[in-house]
Amino acid sequence: MKSKTLLLTLIALGILSSLYVVKQKYEMESRSKNIEIVLDYDDVTGFAALNGITPADAFESFKSGGAVSVALTEGLFGDLVRKNEVSFNGKDTYTFTEADAAETYKQLLIAMPALKNSLTLNGSSVKISGVTSDFVEKLPIGFDRDALNIIKSVGLEPVGRIYNYVGITPAAIDAKLAYVKSCGIRKIIFASDRVFGFKESVADAAESIERYGLIVGKVEFAKQRGEEAMAAKIPGSTIIVHSVSAMEQVPMSKDTLIERYRKAVRERNVKMCYIRTFDTSSGEQLKNNTEYITEIADAIKACGYTIGSAEPFEVMTVKPLFRAVAGLGVVAGALLLLTVVFNLSAGAVFGWFAVLFAFCVFGPYVSFTAQKLAALLAAVVFPILGVVVAAKTEMMESVAKIAARLVLCVLVSVCGGLLVEGLIADRNFVLRVCMFMGVKLAHLIPVLAACCLFVGGIVWNRQTCRDANKTFRDALLKLGRNPVLLWQVGIGVVMLGVVGLMLARSGNDSGLGAGSFELAFRSVLDKVLFVRPRTKEFLVGYPLLMAGMAFLTKGKRNWAVPCIVVGSVGLISALNTFCHIHTPLILSFVRTLNGLWVGLVIGIILSTIVIKVTKE
Repeated sequence: MKSKTLLLTLIALGILSSLYVVKQKYEMESRSKNIEIVLDYDDVTGFAALNGITPADAFESFKSGGAVSVALTEGLFGDLVRKNEVSFNGKDTYTFTEADAAETYKQLLIAMPALKNSLTLNGSSVKISGVTSDFVEKLPIGFDRDALNIIKSVGLEPVGRIYNYVGITPAAIDAKLAYVKSCGIRKIIFASDRVFGFKESVADAAESIERYGLIVGKVEFAKQRGEEAMAAKIPGSTIIVHSVSAMEQVPMSKDTLIERYRKAVRERNVKMCYIRTFDTSSGEQLKNNTEYITEIADAIKACGYTIGSAEPFEVMTVKPLFRAVAGLGVVAGALLLLTVVFNLSAGAVFGWFAVLFAFCVFGPYVSFTAQKLAALLAAVVFPILGVVVAAKTEMMESVAKIAARLVLCVLVSVCGGLLVEGLIADRNFVLRVCMFMGVKLAHLIPVLAACCLFVGGIVWNRQTCRDANKTFRDALLKLGRNPVLLWQVGIGVVMLGVVGLMLARSGNDSGLGAGSFELAFRSVLDKVLFVRPRTKEFLVGYPLLMAGMAFLTKGKRNWAVPCIVVGSVGLISALNTFCHIHTPLILSFVRTLNGLWVGLVIGIILSTIVIKVTKE
């Protein structure tokens, strides 16, 4: 009893330490409330031409709706050739008919200083030697000065979109970023499928970006090569951008797009919304698109944010001691699980403590990987503890007590989630430079462990590890000799289906999205409950946990076991909510609370039915 009290005290200390880390993260998020709505220059100028207005008029109108900035992509030398502003004699000379030869020559040398001896400026022509025209035409030539002036004249902030290219050097990187700064541009978004300086010069690019005080927009889901390496080097100069491509936007309704931007800001700490004009197929496109931008801005403001120039998150400083105490909470949780399930000797307990202490407390001091593995251990241990708590309900006689026990089970999982936050929450996780390690393992292991604990009734009969091992093997042998009934096959298929779907849908990029009906259902939940609870918690996990506990009160272990095992997905999901470090903390807490009370309502109904219709 004393050892249990000590372990619970250590868990409480770990949670208190984690709450300090959580407070630091919350304050970091609270100091960064500006959300920037950025327009695409080429998109708006095309829109203006189609509607018979000037780009400046379109920008003025969109600014009144909430636009803050405009993204301008630098040109390529080949663009001048395609627009007939430069003619090529097919051999070695480009003649400038409209474009500024001197400025273009200067930009070519910024992009590729080594071309100094290969390019010769002669009045309105540039002669090339030693390089192919194809190579030269792929080089960037900076920003259109007229476009920059239009953007600035209406009071919008220019955002530069710059290209990476073959042959880029550290000297060229520095010269380009110095030029970007000289244009009055503070923020950049990389224009191609790779970041500036990829592959070998990402560190040089990051150093120059920081030196010139620039801010990089990291486009979520774009998977630009080198983006994580870049953001990891300059997290204090990085913000997350959400964008919907022109092709992706075509089949979407206006409401769907507005909701998508709102969720990106509210649920994933996005700081910049990259918006393209919306085709309304009406005679009032300017008015309709201004209203569209206004509605996006209003939806974001309704979530507690302000519209303005976005800034990166400030650094989140956490002393290593707080991480260590959180790790100690994980050690205590793992030992509590072992001692509740198994009858361990004092020597075994000490041995486990030494191993776990080295792994969860000392390990994170010397290795970031150990820190993430300690967080994974917390994500595995605490849902299993919740299952054990649920299994100890055989003496309960009322639905109210079962409901209270469910709350306790969820609280155990939430404690594990807080310890995960205490171990790994920081700015890099918010920026998704680092991600929680072992998402699928954190979903699979607790379910498998729950199955093992129920085989032979190990969870109900505290034994030594040796005896438990024998009980487990004997139970498996007995199970293998018994005939399999059709209803047992059915239950097994359902259990495998639920667990399989959960695993398929887990992970940072599962590839298995929600169907149209589920998306509509989620949208309704978001509107009704403000923060949508997870379906696997309130509709599957918690009701089945309560049904399983109700079966236990009637002595029906055979029916209770599958309910509790499948219901464990709810506890796993509750903890996993806090593994999404990039999600604002308030949202995680509200999501968990909503899942619990809705799950309780459904679970009370289901467990009442079970108790009423089940005979002793």
